[in-house]
Amino acid sequence: MARLIITADIHGFYSAWQKIVNVLNSDDSLVVAGDFFDTRYGKHSEPDYLPEIIRKEFTHLNIPKYYVYGNCDQPAFFPGYDFWETFLFQGKKILLTHGHYHLPENNGYDIRIQGHTHAGLIQQKSDGIFINPGSISLPRDNFKSYAVIEGHHIRLVDIDKGVLEEHGFS
Repeated sequence: MARLIITADIHGFYSAWQKIVNVLNSDDSLVVAGDFFDTRYGKHSEPDYLPEIIRKEFTHLNIPKYYVYGNCDQPAFFPGYDFWETFLFQGKKILLTHGHYHLPENNGYDIRIQGHTHAGLIQQKSDGIFINPGSISLPRDNFKSYAVIEGHHIRLVDIDKGVLEEHGFS
């Protein structure tokens, strides 16, 4: 069954990117909710900071991909994207943003995804589901997390410890 793998706030760290690549299957789709490359501030002195390699590998992934700019991403580094995007996955209308701007009104979205806080969260709200996948590279909640939508389940997963929480939805 196809999965939607959701990540954010990788900040150009290649080892974090590789952890996400390693969980992908050939029938998955990938969502990156901003601050993927961190080309605005970047930790250029870190040997693991390799946004050019990440950009190349992301471009060559042969799966559906969704990416929006975050506050640390410079659009000129990877043109052709935006600060928000909408798409359908398994019949669900999804809004993708980074979260450094106020989220637009729901407008019929089943699922809203954002990053920015570096803390994983899944919330069922009266107007749909809200997902923040957290961050594998720079977590602020002690969990190196990403999210997965598979079938009628959403999981928040720690890359080292496994499933942190799971929610069903219809």
